[in-house]
Amino acid sequence: MPTCKKCNSERTKKNGIVSNKQRFKCKYCGCNFRLGDNRTNDKVAAKKALCILLYVMAKGSYRMLGRILKIDHTLVYRWIRAFGESLPEPEVSGEIKEIEFDEMWHFLISKKLWVIKAIDRSTERTVAWVLGGRDSTTFQRLYDKVKHPENCTFYTTGTPLRMYCHANGIKSAKSIQLTLNTITVTLVIIKDVLNEKRRSFRRRIL
Repeated sequence: MPTCKKCNSERTKKNGIVSNKQRFKCKYCGCNFRLGDNRTNDKVAAKKALCILLYVMAKGSYRMLGRILKIDHTLVYRWIRAFGESLPEPEVSGEIKEIEFDEMWHFLISKKLWVIKAIDRSTERTVAWVLGGRDSTTFQRLYDKVKHPENCTFYTTGTPLRMYCHANGIKSAKSIQLTLNTITVTLVIIKDVLNEKRRSFRRRIL
């Protein structure tokens, strides 16, 4: 029996005839495939590359890209998802000096999914993120990804700080000094920093 085209498993079996060609089914992943099923060519590969490029540049939705390239939007989704799953986990540089925690959310059917992300304040680029609920467990997963830079200051608008306090039994705090393997980092609420700047500016005016 041939190996599976999706997972390369040798556990395959015959699964009927399609277009006068023998079809096989993988017992491991359930993928159906045919020998000589060459539906990918240079034209399709070029469309796939252009589709992924436009999507990562935030130039369109699945349906819009499907209309432009004259393909089904579900195929656009499968291409982009397969590309995303093939990418390695992003690495956070140890030279980052300031990281800001932020949050956003999306609705999946009727359930709200939270995205907690870490942003490098010098470049304004997202360096790490996690998906989950708006709770301390989700924030702890993100913090574990970015806690290794030396002498790094962590900023937040407040909610991620409250998540961390809740996870570590801290009742209230405006800033936290975290010591990790002789590395001291600071978690600061941005609102308090901005308010202090406003007060000092008023004092200079008066």
